[in-house]
Amino acid sequence: SVGDAILVDGGMVNFRVDSVEGPDVICSCTDPGILLPKANLTFHREGRLVRARNAMLPTISPKDWMDIDFAIENGADLIAVSFVKTAETINHLKSYLKSKCLPKAGAA
Repeated sequence: SVGDAILVDGGMVNFRVDSVEGPDVICSCTDPGILLPKANLTFHREGRLVRARNAMLPTISPKDWMDIDFAIENGADLIAVSFVKTAETINHLKSYLKSKCLPKAGAA
């Protein structure tokens, strides 16, 4: 509901619900911070916990893909991924690197 608080990772990042438009919830960040890939969300209404759930954010963000392209263009020797949740993430990155003609993609 409008006015509810959404806390991420126990209050490391906080949002206030400004409006609800269909399935979308429009929020303002009231206390910024860093969002980690598997954040714990808690929803508060009138100061009381309504529910908690895990958010599944993508392991490789759009900015990460831009950084990977930059690394490729500049001949990086290594690309590492943190907070990997599934093998699919690594396979997707390997396929992407191979499509960029990097024959050792995935070799360690």
